[in-house]
Amino acid sequence: MSLVRKVAEKQQDGTLGADSTIGAVFTDVVDGERTGATGYSLDQFIDSYLAFMAANPFTYVGNEEPTNHHIALWVDTGTAQNSF
Repeated sequence: MSLVRKVAEKQQDGTLGADSTIGAVFTDVVDGERTGATGYSLDQFIDSYLAFMAANPFTYVGNEEPTNHHIALWVDTGTAQNSF
């Protein structure tokens, strides 16, 4: 999918004027206008999320071995368990 990142105004002579960037960078998107807003930027949020994903292991429950390297504990439901 092609993304539109810049626009230009068509001049009277048919040429295009100077490019104008559209959209916003992560540092300019701030949680600031809702009830309970944190004031964090999208840049800070994604950095925090990625750090969390890298540092915290997860538990997986299923019958197939997980391929995600963040899984620290696999509860294998495909193997019969012995009762004692």
